[in-house]
Amino acid sequence: MSDVPFGLLLSGGLDSAVVAVILKPIMEELGAEYHTFSVGEEGSPDITAAKIMSEYLGTTHHEHPFTADEAFNHIEDVIYHLETYEPELIRSAIPNFFLARMTSKHVKVVLTGEGSDELFGGYLYFRQAPDSTSF
Repeated sequence: MSDVPFGLLLSGGLDSAVVAVILKPIMEELGAEYHTFSVGEEGSPDITAAKIMSEYLGTTHHEHPFTADEAFNHIEDVIYHLETYEPELIRSAIPNFFLARMTSKHVKVVLTGEGSDELFGGYLYFRQAPDSTSF
């Protein structure tokens, strides 16, 4: 339940697609407009898959294709908001910066598929764990 409009960050991956499918009947029951959002470089697999998923679900889809130059132009803003110079955080925060800026024009709350890669070992570097305890 929400008293403000909300949407979903749709990356095109399995995690957010599962959340998107689960959310569809809830949005229909509420009679609310179903907003999805994605960012990425023009023609990237993520932005392409998110668009296909949004068409399948019939969402009001918003996307922000960005260029490398645009990303570089906002590094200072991203570092300011992150309050860190950690390269891995900055790299992942750039698309989130564009997402936050875009979503705030349409909704107040967003759901994501974040966390499942960490929980289920979806990143390649998890394969390097020497044993299940280390994983």
